[in-house]
Amino acid sequence: LSRVSWLQLVRSVDILLLNVGHWHHRRDPGFARYEEDAEAVTRQLELQLKPSAHVVYRTTNVGHPGCESAARPLRSRLEAWSALAPEGGDADLFTWNSTAQLARQTKSLKDSLFRDPHSWRGPPLFEAAWAASAARRRPDFARRFWLLNVSFVDQRADGHVAGAMRAGVLGSRQRFPLDCLHYCFPGPADYWALALVNLLRRQVPAARQRGAAA
Repeated sequence: LSRVSWLQLVRSVDILLLNVGHWHHRRDPGFARYEEDAEAVTRQLELQLKPSAHVVYRTTNVGHPGCESAARPLRSRLEAWSALAPEGGDADLFTWNSTAQLARQTKSLKDSLFRDPHSWRGPPLFEAAWAASAARRRPDFARRFWLLNVSFVDQRADGHVAGAMRAGVLGSRQRFPLDCLHYCFPGPADYWALALVNLLRRQVPAARQRGAAA
């Protein structure tokens, strides 16, 4: 962080919204260094942010295989995660086996469909590391750091980019792989914003009050 080009922007903000998301697995496929990376970032934020700045880490939502056919929200978050069940079944949904996950990523998409070939479960399973790391920083920083849990959006299989791609805007399905991770339709991303506003309206005044009393 101390060497990035946008450091001056980080130093000037009042509220910093963070999300690492699914691209992390490109540099750390088994998520073995995730906690170490979170620790390094929060340590730098503690040093670089101004004392009054607030930090919000927004959690990451899973993708939905076959979302181009989804016409409604799913009934539950568990329904979304069950579509990514490892070979061991639903009992292993919320555990992580780095070796098994790396093996799944080497299979063809056809063989791996519904077996989380893109490590979509990875970020949500490790993101508690951000709150834990912030809690180890100075108390004045820890009380200005919040985890924004938007896991309820996992139910929105019906809002992905693939629904628009199905209409042929980007060409045939054979030429363009469907995007079942990013959102484009109104709804899911709006709830990210609403959840953020709700958190800030409750937590910023409370944090300022605690800071004044400290």
